[in-house]
Amino acid sequence: MLSKIWNWLRRFFIGRGSDHPAAPDPSIRPIPAPVSSSKTIVPLLVLPRLPGGFQFDLVDQVGEDRYYTSSPWEPDVEALRAAIVTAESWLGTAVGTPIPWEPLRQVNSERSLAEWRTEGVHAVRAEVERLLLRWTEDYVYLAFVRGLGGYAGGIGFRPGEAGFAVVGDICIEAVCGYAEPTSGSVLLGSGPWPASAWSAAGQTGAFVHEALHGFGLPHPDGWRADRQPAPDRTIMNDWWRFPTYERSDGLTNIELDAVREAIGPYAVGG
Repeated sequence: MLSKIWNWLRRFFIGRGSDHPAAPDPSIRPIPAPVSSSKTIVPLLVLPRLPGGFQFDLVDQVGEDRYYTSSPWEPDVEALRAAIVTAESWLGTAVGTPIPWEPLRQVNSERSLAEWRTEGVHAVRAEVERLLLRWTEDYVYLAFVRGLGGYAGGIGFRPGEAGFAVVGDICIEAVCGYAEPTSGSVLLGSGPWPASAWSAAGQTGAFVHEALHGFGLPHPDGWRADRQPAPDRTIMNDWWRFPTYERSDGLTNIELDAVREAIGPYAVGG
């Protein structure tokens, strides 16, 4: 009971993330960073089961979707690990407290490539449960899935459940330094992204962006109209600017509030 009263008083005087005025006003200070994080990010390198005769280095047309998967099938794990170390350092600095990442696990999935392409990010939970990993709000699972082309997505945690996200070949291949054609001309059409979006740094920003969806952060237009972060100040829009943002550390104050509440002692289930 005393902890509930203190929690209520703290929120009354300090405020919840949603009660803070809108960023981009840099004079508005977010709630203090917690001393430690109640959440851990768990990265998985997932290799789906391939069909017989699967061909690499070609565009694979499946309905209206196109995929490009370069060889070798098993990417440079050390390059992925190095990118994760960079991401962990950047995110801890941006949030103001370390958010731990577990070591990268390589997973030979029982699901076929077709199943992963059909289910997308929603296949992550079944894979996590097959591996007997915990599905609680203490974790955000980030799956690097071979064969998914330019697909990426993330879903925020709900009470009692984990957050989860997925990125595909464009991210994996860029981080590993693979050659073109992994760029948007093949897979994503004429999107608004600059050339830096296809760099190793830009795609590191892309997987951090998706992981932050797992913490519950939306794109800027997911906030109330008068509280939307400026797109060029946040990794939740301009992920390709990673790791340097001119007018912020990559997260605006309203987003810092949300992440700090998600990882802090007053997070859901905390």
